[in-house]
Formats: sequence, C-alpha cells, structure tokens
Amino acid sequence: MWSILKLLNKLLDFSCRNRFAELVFAGGLPIIGYTIGMNHFEQLYKIWIMMIPTCFVGWHILVINDVCFPEKRVSRSKLIIAGLLPIFSFIISVSSGYCDASFFLLLMIINWHIYSLFFKGFFPMSMLHNFCGGFLHTGVGMLFSGMKMDQAAVYGIYFGFMMTGASMQHDALDYREDKNAGYRTGAVYFGKKMWWRLGVVPICIANIILFFEYTIFKTLLLTAFLAYILCYIYFFNKNFDELNLLLFRFISRIVYGIAGVVYISIRMMELGSTIGR
Repeated sequence: MWSILKLLNKLLDFSCRNRFAELVFAGGLPIIGYTIGMNHFEQLYKIWIMMIPTCFVGWHILVINDVCFPEKRVSRSKLIIAGLLPIFSFIISVSSGYCDASFFLLLMIINWHIYSLFFKGFFPMSMLHNFCGGFLHTGVGMLFSGMKMDQAAVYGIYFGFMMTGASMQHDALDYREDKNAGYRTGAVYFGKKMWWRLGVVPICIANIILFFEYTIFKTLLLTAFLAYILCYIYFFNKNFDELNLLLFRFISRIVYGIAGVVYISIRMMELGSTIGR
C-alpha cells in the first residue's frame, strides 16, 4: 500500500512540474462548459473554435505566471510567443462571431495576471481569484456553445465555489513551501488543519446552488459530492501530514473526474439522437 501511494505521489509531482494539472484546469472546465451548452451533436464539430483560443490563452497564462517566479527562467522567444498568443485567440473567436466568449477570454487573462503579479500570497484575493477562475473557465465554454450568459450563471457560480474550496484544501498541501516563501496564504495564516477543514464550506455552498438545476449534471455531481463528503469525514481527524493530504486530493480529483467523464458520455449519447434533425 505504501509503495502504491509513493508511486501516486511521484506521478502527481511529475504532472505538477510539467504543468499538466494547470492545462487540465484551463482546458477541462471549458470542455465541460461547452458540453453543458450544446443543443445538437453537430456542435461538436465546431469545438475546435473554442479549444484553440482557450489553449492559446492557457499557455499565455502559464508562461506569464512562470515569469513571476525568480527561480524559473523564461526565454525571450518563449515570452514573445506567449505575448502574441492572445492576439491570435481574439482573432479566431471574434471572427467566428463569439464576441462574448472573447470578452471572457480577456477576463481570464486579467484575472490570472493580477493574481500572479500582486496577490499570490494574500489569501482573500486568492479566494476571489479562484472563484473567478472557476466561473470564467466554465463560462467561456458555455458561451462558445451558444449558451446565453443568464443561463450559464448558475453553472458558473457552482464551479466558482467548487474551485474556491478545492484551492483552500490545496493550500494546506503547500503549507510548508508557501510559509518558507513568505506567502500569507490561508493555510499559513490560520494553520493548515483549520484551512483544510474550512475548504468544505464553499464546496457545500456550491452544491446547495446545484439544487436549482434539474438535469443529469445535478444527479452526477451531487453523487460525487456525497463521495467527497464521506472522504472528507474519513480524513477529518487523520494526521495532517503531506501523504494524507495528497491522498485526499487524489481521491477527490478521481471522483469528480469520473463524474465529469460520465456526464460528457451521457450528453454525447443524448445529443446523438439529434443527428440529422
């Protein structure tokens, strides 16, 4: 069992070093949002109009975020390319008629840059940043699918609170590094045990909001929430060492990842019946 956990730890560390986690966040949430907003299966053929601009913006955000860390060296050519990518993103999205989605792409860039440059170590702004990130990253997918903003608001707020809670519990895992770096994160300010426990609050709020929906999305995500709560209760009084925190995060991501994959699969089957209509 211990060897398996060590292997999982190495895999997660590798994914973090190579920015896979950030890329999944940048690309995974827009795909979920796009799937929510789809009305016909034929819309799937146009998903590239969303994927290319969001991937360009995501890569731009990662590079600029790296610039804010003195220990990470970013070449001049990489910086120039990263600076040009948002321009191509806006050209593609605006010329395709998605001006509202283009505006969300711009807000995503602003949200990440303000956080990276000024508020990385200030936990109230970090919470706001993560809420806006969850809202915007999901919302941009829904807008690219043609969904109206008032229809997308409930889902955006749900993902905003979910990302806030998840980031709070993630901060507990980064407690030592953030404290050594001088960051005043919530885990450093309140203690990693208290901050990890408080992370369940925005996640509970998110799932209360979910009751306003009456779709398979609600059923699947509330099921994932139940599994998350059972896991949370199990780890509540456990030793708050790095391995337990890592294992909790891994299980939570697996649970919600499975719920997301099942939701997309069900939606594709539902929309398959609209082919030719």
